[in-house]
Amino acid sequence: MAADGLVLRPVGPQDGPALAAVAYHTAFFGESAAAFFPDAALFAALWTAPYLHAGFGGHVALRGAEVVGFILGAPDPGRYRAALLAQVARVLPTALARASGWASLPYLRRTVSWPAPTPMNMLFRPTCI
Repeated sequence: MAADGLVLRPVGPQDGPALAAVAYHTAFFGESAAAFFPDAALFAALWTAPYLHAGFGGHVALRGAEVVGFILGAPDPGRYRAALLAQVARVLPTALARASGWASLPYLRRTVSWPAPTPMNMLFRPTCI
């Protein structure tokens, strides 16, 4: 499927780093999450990794070979929450070893309290999809 030179394809495990980058650069109303979540690695581990680890589906938008957007979905909120909590347990000790991990704790608490089962982030303002 193509619109404005974009190609959509199913997301795969190899897309993890690109999903993390797009999510971090667009999480705050299309702007970087750095202002409210200074630990980019922790943000990526919480925002996109639970979908990949739990085997949920989604699509990436490609412009050429570059991932410029994505949509991920979790049809089972309970399974998503379990994947998110498992991811928190996996990454929290490492994150707390960094100063930026401590600075992100208030937002980590919010993420765990109110998980969003369907993020959609884009590096561009689509005219149509």
